[in-house]
Amino acid sequence: MGYVVSRPLHSGELLPASAVTPGGTAVQQRLVTVPVDRLHRPAGLRRGAQVDVYVTPTKSEAAPATTSLVLASVPVDDVVSDGGRLGPAGDAVGVVLRVPPGQVEALVAATRSGVLDLVQVPVSAP
Repeated sequence: MGYVVSRPLHSGELLPASAVTPGGTAVQQRLVTVPVDRLHRPAGLRRGAQVDVYVTPTKSEAAPATTSLVLASVPVDDVVSDGGRLGPAGDAVGVVLRVPPGQVEALVAATRSGVLDLVQVPVSAP
C-alpha cells in the first residue's frame, strides 16, 4: 500500500514528511457543501485554503443572536458558483469543505440554524 497526502498543499510548497501518511491510516473525510453569502467569505476564496466556520443563529425574540465557532481550520475543496440560483441576487456560492465524519452533523445543523461566516486561516510560511 502506498502513501497519501494528509493535508492540503500550497502551490510551490515542498512535500514535507509530516504531510504524508500510509494509505491505510489516512483520516477519512466527507465533502460537505455549505451556502455562503458574498460578504460572509473571503474574496478570492479557492481550493486549498483553510477556513474557520462560524454560525450566527437566526435571531429570535427570546434570545439575542450569538456567534459561535463550528469548525476550525477546515480545508476548502472547491468553490461552486451556480449562476445565481443559490441566492436571490447571485451573491451566494457553495463552498465545499473537507470535514471529518464526526463533525458533519454539527456543520449541517449550523447551515440550517443560521448564517455562516468563513474566516480564512493565514498560511504559515514554510
